Amino acid sequence: WDPFPTLRQMVRSAVPQIIIYTLLNILGWHVLPFRALPLVAPTIAELVGGVVACLVMADFLIYWEHYFMHRIPYLRHNIHSVHHSSLHPFSWEGGLVHPAEDLIVVACVATPAFLLQI
Repeated sequence: WDPFPTLRQMVRSAVPQIIIYTLLNILGWHVLPFRALPLVAPTIAELVGGVVACLVMADFLIYWEHYFMHRIPYLRHNIHSVHHSSLHPFSWEGGLVHPAEDLIVVACVATPAFLLQI
């Protein structure tokens, strides 16, 4: 067993995410309304509070996304199974997911910032 990933494994893990995140960023810039920067910067406490709130909310949403990916047989066998398909896991493989699951995870991470208007 070789604990080090091959170039093929690294490409398999990285390229789909690079494509999906790039496309979502381009889409976001063209579809979402532009919000002007505030005239006054937030205080350090406001900034830290907003970041912590976003992290807690995103973690909560991702927990439930992952829970349902395991609990619902169709999702587990047809979508989440991509995440568990690696025979030699390494750090980047945590992001090896089906494109549909990747979109759901991105929504889980982005939703708190939209809700809190950060």
